[in-house]
Amino acid sequence: MSDKQHERDLDESFESTDAPELNNIAETNERLVEAYIGTETEAQAETPALPRVLRWLLLVDARASVIASAVAVVAVIALVFGIAHTKNDSAAARQGEPVGVLSARVSAPPSSGVSFADSLISTGFSAPEDPAGIVVSDASVTNDKIAPLRHATDDIEDAGYKVGYVLLDVNTGATISYNADTAFYSASSLKGPYVAALARYGLGDGIESLSGLVSATIEQSDNAAYAILRGSNGNDAMRQLIDEAGTENLPVTAATSDIDSAMQTLSVASIADNNYEFVTPNQLLSMWVLCGQYLASDEPGAAYLAGEFATPETSAIRYVGRAFGSTWSKAGWYPSEGGSLSTTVDAGVVREETGNVVLVVMTNKGSDFSVIDSIALELLELHEHMVG
Repeated sequence: MSDKQHERDLDESFESTDAPELNNIAETNERLVEAYIGTETEAQAETPALPRVLRWLLLVDARASVIASAVAVVAVIALVFGIAHTKNDSAAARQGEPVGVLSARVSAPPSSGVSFADSLISTGFSAPEDPAGIVVSDASVTNDKIAPLRHATDDIEDAGYKVGYVLLDVNTGATISYNADTAFYSASSLKGPYVAALARYGLGDGIESLSGLVSATIEQSDNAAYAILRGSNGNDAMRQLIDEAGTENLPVTAATSDIDSAMQTLSVASIADNNYEFVTPNQLLSMWVLCGQYLASDEPGAAYLAGEFATPETSAIRYVGRAFGSTWSKAGWYPSEGGSLSTTVDAGVVREETGNVVLVVMTNKGSDFSVIDSIALELLELHEHMVG
């Protein structure tokens, strides 16, 4: 039986299951292992940044013709990396289903204490005049260096889509942002913060006992495995992450009128209580700052999860970021065209020689990672000019 048939069989076995009633996690984990999902993890590679010539060859598909791209990328993959940027169509059809009509969003009370999110609300940006509205904070960079990112942004918007993004240099606090307070549908991107929170604030090393579920959730982005994790472990750990990050203190404006309408019915009072949500780049960034700190630490469960987040099957950050360093990431996508749930998202950490960079890219174009690739590449290239 093929792997795809196993995957279809697994989906069918879970499609009518009420996740909260599945309290025998050991048995469920065993079923996933038997279905060849997430049984082995790849050790995290501490990959140094590549020389610029090799990097150009690796990423030429973002800037050259289709024919030249194919030749260059295939050659580099075959000779150097032996890996491919996976676009899993069968998985794409299963990403980020809406959770049904829930109570309308209400304002969450501010978290007590000072959080990372507080710094994202502050003003006093130091940025050049940029007609596309790209904001660079706490760093000096000229308009000609911003131009490639502006062009990539314009290409998306000229095609009729919305896009938002933010990059944070963890060492300096410098940021690059565009529509960073604009909400898009998260799809499966929330699976990453949830699993990291579950380990950091709850299970610790015990997260490894759920390796089948974790691998299926992070590497294959399997919705059934994610539902089992949340149904069995609850939302307390996710709520602690969101409170510590100050995520719900950040401003939110819907990217489109369709998204605004959907937020009134599909969103709940707290992001922590919804498997999938409408969030902004800044909100995802605030979560991933803490996730990145945890994955880089020696806290229980961190080393194991770092390996999982280093090897997602589908991730623009992994695809593009490997040219700059090692990565941790979790993407999300929903394969609709138009409407409130249409989305492609990626969020995570790129570990460069100069330090960690956290980035988030979101768009309302459904299941199209070429859009995310183009923005992530230009963000990382611009960041090099900021620190170089």
